[in-house]
Amino acid sequence: MAGIDEKVLGDYLDDLKTLLSIDTKLEPSTIQEISEGLKTSNARRYIELLPHSKPEVLLSEFLFKPILNIIGAEWSPEVRLDERGWVDYVFKKDVTNPVAVELKAMHKTTGKRVRMEEIYRKLREEFEKKKDNQIVKYLRSGVVDYVVLTNLEEVYYFNREAVIEFEPFHRESFEEFIRDLISVEDLWEVARRKEDRVPKQNLDREFFEDLRGWHRALLKLRWKTENPSEAIVHLINKFIFIRTLEDYGLIPFRFVRDAYEEAERKWSPKGPEKVLEVFFREIDDWFYLYYDTELFQKSILDYLEGDEENVKSFDKRLRLILGLKGWGGMFQRGLLYYNFRQIDEDIFGKAYETFLAERRKQQGIYYTPKEITAYMAKRLVDELFGPLKDELLKLLESSEFDEEKARELADRLTKIAIIDPACGSGSFLIKVLREIYRVYDEIEVKTRWATDMSNILSEPEDIRKRKEAIRKIREFLGFERNGHRRKLLSLIILRHIYGVDLDERAIDVAKVNLWKEAVKLSPRDFRYTNLRESGHILPDLEMNLINGNSIVSLPDDEVVELMKDFKDDIRTLWEKRKAYLEDPLNPEVLEGMVEVKAKIREKLTEKMRENGWDFERPLFYPLEFFFLYFDENGDPLPNDERGFHGVIGNPPWENIKPQSKEFAAMRPEIFGEVTKFSIEGPKFKKIFKEKLKDPNVKKLWDEYEESIRRLSEFIRSRYRLYGKGDLSYQKVFLERAMELSKGAVNLLIPSNFHTDEGAMPLRKEIFDKYCLNELISFENRGNGWFKDVDSRFKFDIVFFTKEKCDRPFRAAFYVTRKDYEDWAGKNGGTFEDFIGAITFDYPVELISKLSPGVLGVTEFRRGEDVRLVQKIRGDWRFLREHGWDMKREFDMTNDNDLFNTSRKGLILYEGKMIHQYEPFFSEPRYWVDEEKGRERLLSKELSRVKKFLKEKGERLGLKGKELRAFIDENYGLAKENFENGTFKLDYEEHRLVYRRIARSTDERTLISTIIPKRVFASESIPYFKPFRYTVRGDRITQERIPYEDVVYLMALLNSFTLDYYIRQRVSANLNMFYIYELPIPEVEPELKAKIVERAFKLLYREGHYDDMAKNLGITAKEITDENERRELRAELEAVIARDVFGLSRDEMDYILSTFVYGNPDRELMKMILEVMEG
Repeated sequence: MAGIDEKVLGDYLDDLKTLLSIDTKLEPSTIQEISEGLKTSNARRYIELLPHSKPEVLLSEFLFKPILNIIGAEWSPEVRLDERGWVDYVFKKDVTNPVAVELKAMHKTTGKRVRMEEIYRKLREEFEKKKDNQIVKYLRSGVVDYVVLTNLEEVYYFNREAVIEFEPFHRESFEEFIRDLISVEDLWEVARRKEDRVPKQNLDREFFEDLRGWHRALLKLRWKTENPSEAIVHLINKFIFIRTLEDYGLIPFRFVRDAYEEAERKWSPKGPEKVLEVFFREIDDWFYLYYDTELFQKSILDYLEGDEENVKSFDKRLRLILGLKGWGGMFQRGLLYYNFRQIDEDIFGKAYETFLAERRKQQGIYYTPKEITAYMAKRLVDELFGPLKDELLKLLESSEFDEEKARELADRLTKIAIIDPACGSGSFLIKVLREIYRVYDEIEVKTRWATDMSNILSEPEDIRKRKEAIRKIREFLGFERNGHRRKLLSLIILRHIYGVDLDERAIDVAKVNLWKEAVKLSPRDFRYTNLRESGHILPDLEMNLINGNSIVSLPDDEVVELMKDFKDDIRTLWEKRKAYLEDPLNPEVLEGMVEVKAKIREKLTEKMRENGWDFERPLFYPLEFFFLYFDENGDPLPNDERGFHGVIGNPPWENIKPQSKEFAAMRPEIFGEVTKFSIEGPKFKKIFKEKLKDPNVKKLWDEYEESIRRLSEFIRSRYRLYGKGDLSYQKVFLERAMELSKGAVNLLIPSNFHTDEGAMPLRKEIFDKYCLNELISFENRGNGWFKDVDSRFKFDIVFFTKEKCDRPFRAAFYVTRKDYEDWAGKNGGTFEDFIGAITFDYPVELISKLSPGVLGVTEFRRGEDVRLVQKIRGDWRFLREHGWDMKREFDMTNDNDLFNTSRKGLILYEGKMIHQYEPFFSEPRYWVDEEKGRERLLSKELSRVKKFLKEKGERLGLKGKELRAFIDENYGLAKENFENGTFKLDYEEHRLVYRRIARSTDERTLISTIIPKRVFASESIPYFKPFRYTVRGDRITQERIPYEDVVYLMALLNSFTLDYYIRQRVSANLNMFYIYELPIPEVEPELKAKIVERAFKLLYREGHYDDMAKNLGITAKEITDENERRELRAELEAVIARDVFGLSRDEMDYILSTFVYGNPDRELMKMILEVMEG
């Protein structure tokens, strides 16, 4: 607003301050005194007429209107809002949406002040009584987007939320209001910016609940299609797209409401069917003409049963869903009452994906937090586009300009393709689009100088030619001379953004998300008043977003081989795609592509069936994305050039096995509305068990189980890196990502990827053939990243590129949301800055050194931990290499028939019954009859004996009859020795055990002791076998492990040193492979004896370990005094740290400082350091 007289405006604002200070009865003398202090004649007129006129009118005429005129605001006074009455002012600029301003009195006629807080309080009380008031009436009318309430003291802003809960979303002084209006010029834009800055708590949950309510409301109607959800989702997507355009001020305000009310006004006598027909025709025709997306090619009425009762019910529900006629109890609010500038792709996508997940997979579908998706997208785009972009810009800015090289770089940049193979609603793709758009924007800005033609006649020839060449590059990239970016945005999406999902509705939502994002990236270009040319304003996404199963397909190389028979068809596909990229406003050139693909797909599907693989919607990547596997002549690309440059995403986190809740959700006609959150486990199990008694339900369940079995068989035959244990989608998707990518992979997957033995083949593949760039592991505890996931869950960003390297990768572990929030609160900055601050260099070669067996990634918290763990690891042999063997005895589920609580038999040891050096930490819960327990264990042990004999005989070179005779003879001998007591079962000897259930965040992680003879052990305390078998003179013998070795190992396991070491690796359980990969130093006999003596004294309990004491030659007495035990323990810890592992006092101080959870023994730690100082 140019030309404002700041002095006059300042005088008015000063007078307002003076008037606001008046709060007293006005006498003639008082009025005279006040008038003399005012600067403007209008302010004086206001105070002089106040006792005799209506205060609101005076405030309007003498203060508010003059101020508006000074600043040049565009407004209309006394506007009627239908039957709801008149509003004082309506502000509207150009094509943006109108804003109402309701002016209230500053004073009563007596001169007493009327404060805004009091005005608001009365309005709120009225709302609480009647759910209505003057402001709410205006908002309900749908004529205005916002209502501004003021008495020129303060300004209160209200949006549609006030219809549900009456409170302003923003308050400010009147002077702030005026200054913002001067700066922005448009009151709707002022209000919009303020609203967008207000954090919306639980908006995702509210939107999800309403989305589910809208869907349920329409699902109750009668439909012509077997899958009405698809048509319903399409309808909701249509109106969400329209509402987004409306809330960005890109189409006429209240378009939907006006269209419906106009149709109703003209055609209601003909009934709701005619009203709906005209309404949808108006909507679809107008939007297809302007925005021309497939959203407006289908009408919901084509899918709806057309009888009068059903149509009436649809009409009623549609009005409620849109918010045209208020709303009911089936959901919180209608579509028109949401601000779709705040419903971004994350809220929109999370609501939809949660909704869709309820109706398909019941586990493992979790919406990724936006900080993580944005970070992963930026890392991937920087990796793939950054070097090319920088090289291109450097070349364009260079005086030694090479046009051919520049064109080659630009061509390579435009061919970069990124895929999300389980894209859901497209959240990752939206973030990727934003980052790629920034790349193009940077190029556009830095080459814009070449479009300046003002000095063309006087410019040197080389500059003129260079400018001309750069303009050609710009045109090739998609920059239009008129500055519009509609074509550019279409090209960016069509060139670079690809997604696949098994759920067709998810693909539909992803399309809407991408269209919305394109509009939001350059809104002025998509304002309907600027869409004068005809054509496809938004890109056709049928080539980019595909409905299918990413992991169900023939191997890609086999698909390519089969497609060689369709060379002419592939050329045809290429021609159509090229024609569309040259003119993305003309999707008609794509006609016939669907039929060509269908012909090829039929041949590929037939081949799958020949292999015995018959699945729904297999996805053949070389067919759907032919341009990434074949050249323009229809010939296959070289192997290293096939596929996508980048793969990104968050694939499903679930094991591939039958899930009862998933099955129930697939059968709502049997189980009703079942979701993973709706029914508690025990209650659902009871319901499910009862339903399975029905033979028809049982048949369906058997068919479902069979489908999972067939999928499992397919995966085991089609893929190779799934590893041990249960099959899981995340492991298969990771292997599939490796197949698809020729450049980089950036996935979010559960953290068992880097820790568990079952994921070892995947890790080995990455370490052997790729370059791991980043591994960031997050914890869900506290204010978790994933609200609907167990707080103990952990997950990884795994980012690697298709190149072999030996450089360190960036790593961080145990990253919580609270860590991020605390860091951001203290330092500011972005999530990317936070990750940069917490990550450290992790030597890749250290993985195989610490965990050669399974290549588990040790979880360091800091860079210092890397150095210390390397020192502790040293060159010592691992525990496994010393010949130790670990076992579990009784399973708490499979062997529970043996357990009793009546104290009959031998004690069953569980993990909670032990602590470090403490075999009697708590009382037992169960006992086992010795005879029955022995019988079961003897059977298992004899099986182990037979296995040992077979392996031993083969090592001795025995074969055939000779081997069988060796096995049979010694097996019989062993069986006889067990019966006569010569051989012992493990429970008959002292055993070294450890507590399996442990976390790195427990007070102590590694807890070990030696349990007495003649007790049984549960699975929660794995034990070291106290015996080993050997063959002497062709006869099997049993030898007991020396007690000194057992006690020495117990001492090491209980040390702070090895506890610290293993904490870097363990997550929730101390699996055996963690223990097997502990470094166990071999020390001199004197040092070993010193350690064994101290450790045994800590263990010794009178009457339980006397035989061990005698064997070890140690005179021991039971030590019960805590100070004495602490002193002995400190000596032992110091000896192990200093003399066994070579740690310094400062290094041990650091190790002890990491034990912060629970209630660590600080006195013990202090004593350890004192001993080490001595």
